[in-house]
Amino acid sequence: MEYRSLIGFLKKKATISNEEEAKIRCYFKPQFIKKNGPGNTCLPCNQLYFVRKGLVRAIYSNENERAFTRVIAWENSFLVNMPGFKQNGRHTEIFECIEDAEILAINKQDLDSLLSGSLTLKNIYCELLEEYNSIHLNRLHVLSSPAIKHRMQYLKVNYPRLIGRVSDSILASFLCISRETFVRHKSLLHLNI
Repeated sequence: MEYRSLIGFLKKKATISNEEEAKIRCYFKPQFIKKNGPGNTCLPCNQLYFVRKGLVRAIYSNENERAFTRVIAWENSFLVNMPGFKQNGRHTEIFECIEDAEILAINKQDLDSLLSGSLTLKNIYCELLEEYNSIHLNRLHVLSSPAIKHRMQYLKVNYPRLIGRVSDSILASFLCISRETFVRHKSLLHLNI
């Protein structure tokens, strides 16, 4: 498995030593997940994932069994469910591959070991957590708006690489609207709104 994309991503944040690179290779474990592989399309929430290739989404279902997509991770991005990660997977969310994926995974214990030996990596981790939190807060603000055009604008501006790559059903669940509503307003993705 290629670690160059993860290490390159981290090097954009700070200078990483050869020793730190070696530890990253040691602690992050490669996984290949097929979109429609038998029993292999879902990942446990007890690890932090770096997506090298493919798409993975975090989904949960409400009491009416309606699925919602919390986040979609693509190439060179991280995916984590922080409560599940910290509590060894005890969470109701599921990580599902929506394209064949190559990922690098690390569990909480290994991440703690990695970060305890490197102030640089610990600082990068803190910065990534702040970015992750900001993304989720911005999304929460958008989803609190009843105006569909605001949600469509948010998708168009912040997630253009998903449009056309992900099904209408998944994009609708990401925007917390029905597929029918999404399809009815899909033309907004092609307008300057």
